[in-house]
Amino acid sequence: MFAQKEGNVWFFGGADSLYADTAPYKSCRFDFLDDSVHIQFIPNVLPFTRSNSSICDKDGNFLCLSNGENIYNRNYEVMENGGDLYPNVDYFTGMLFIQSFILLPYPGHENQLVQFYGYIEVIDPPGPVTGALAYYPRYAIVDMEENNGLGKVTEKHIIPSSDTIAAGYITAVRHGNGRDWWILVNHYAEKKFYRYLLDPYGVTQVGSQEKEIKLLSLSQTVFSPDVRWYARFSAHGRLPDSTFSTIELFPFDRCSGLLGDLQEKTYSTNPLEGKPGGVAFSASSRYMYVSRWDTIYQYDMQAPDILGSEVVVAAFDGYWGDWGNGFTVPQRFYSLMLGPDRKIYCCVSNYNSKYLHVINNPEAA
Repeated sequence: MFAQKEGNVWFFGGADSLYADTAPYKSCRFDFLDDSVHIQFIPNVLPFTRSNSSICDKDGNFLCLSNGENIYNRNYEVMENGGDLYPNVDYFTGMLFIQSFILLPYPGHENQLVQFYGYIEVIDPPGPVTGALAYYPRYAIVDMEENNGLGKVTEKHIIPSSDTIAAGYITAVRHGNGRDWWILVNHYAEKKFYRYLLDPYGVTQVGSQEKEIKLLSLSQTVFSPDVRWYARFSAHGRLPDSTFSTIELFPFDRCSGLLGDLQEKTYSTNPLEGKPGGVAFSASSRYMYVSRWDTIYQYDMQAPDILGSEVVVAAFDGYWGDWGNGFTVPQRFYSLMLGPDRKIYCCVSNYNSKYLHVINNPEAA
């Protein structure tokens, strides 16, 4: 097997995105090398606080980075024609919504990339709540051969469909043909998913599928590494103001792009249950992990009753960490992500933090 290393460099923003002169923590990057990770601070002030998408070539060499608003080259400078991807919104620290854009290789086009994103609009009814945010999907094409390898955005604001999709929850997975990509995202106000196909002709919307999913939530979505499962964690603690959260699990067909029958668990025993969290799979896809503010759970994907196999593997221990300027904040659990080193990393919820949580051996029961 030849490992694909397009995800070998990760970026983390710091409060310097907002307070460059006084922030105690700076932007940094993680370079995953073999089974280790090398951390380095970035001298430039990268303007992102919550979302970014980065991509490497197949050998793990860093190519470019996006905060949603701009695409940056390997020198952390705005790429030629790579600015102002959201001309109708001024997000000076980058897009605020997690999983609201994604960089992918462009199938059939060597040394070219595609960024899938969208235009933000506030929908004041119709919609489930006043002022709901919707996305009008767009994509841009990046040619990494331009400017001596620093890249150039050759086209942007390309319209793949007239759908109104959710401002977030965007994730992608390789098609069963080994070349193209499925991009999956749900409608902003209706209980259905759209599936977009990225192939040598660009991005097209190839269909939709109705599913009884929860709406208006703070969510994270992920495919299992074996591409058999699609999971979606939703926290309903802010939009609307309720106190429950859910994990929604679907079988996935990587050839058709269709989801199977929903398995769902709702957590609703106390007010903390509606707080944010995330979901990730171990590298073998044997275990699924769900983080929820003060608890992390493990689920056995080979159990007859997957969601009934729940085991608590971490609980918030009450630790408060330095936020700078004399402030301390609780270091709870938020989004999860499987690293190239097969560990699962968990960021801290809601605050700028110098800490990460780590599941060192996700393959262990």
